[in-house]
Amino acid sequence: MRIKALLFLCCLVSMVIFSAYSFGLEKNTHLAINQEVAQRTINSFSLGNYLKNELGFMGGVDEPLYGYSGKMKIHITQKVWQWLGEGGFTEDEPLWRSFRHFHNPLKPWDTAGLKDSHLKYEERFRYSNHLHNFTLSH
Repeated sequence: MRIKALLFLCCLVSMVIFSAYSFGLEKNTHLAINQEVAQRTINSFSLGNYLKNELGFMGGVDEPLYGYSGKMKIHITQKVWQWLGEGGFTEDEPLWRSFRHFHNPLKPWDTAGLKDSHLKYEERFRYSNHLHNFTLSH
C-alpha cells in the first residue's frame, strides 16, 4: 500500500512539474505568432500584398477595420494584423473551438484531422482564383 502511495505521489509531482511545458502555446503565444506571421513574407507569399493587390485593402495588413473585440469585449478599430493576433488569442473560446487546431490543410480530407462531415468545406464551397463581387466599404 505504501509503495502505491509513493508511486502515485511521484506521478503527481511529475505531472505538476512537467505541465508547464504543455502550456507553451497559450493565448498570448497564439496572438504573437499570428501577428508576426501576418506581417512577414513567407515562401514568397505576403498577406499584405495579397490584401492590397487582390482584395483592394489599400493599407494591406495595416488597413484599419472596425469590429467587435472578443478579447476586449468592445467594438474597436484595429489593423488587420492586430485582428489576426486577436483571432489567435480567442481561438480557444469557447473550448470546443480548440478541437479544430489539428486540421492539416495540406493532407487529404480523410486524414487532415477533421472528423465531422459538416466541417468538410469543400463540399459547401467551390474555390476559385479570384473573388467576385467583392467591395471594400470604409
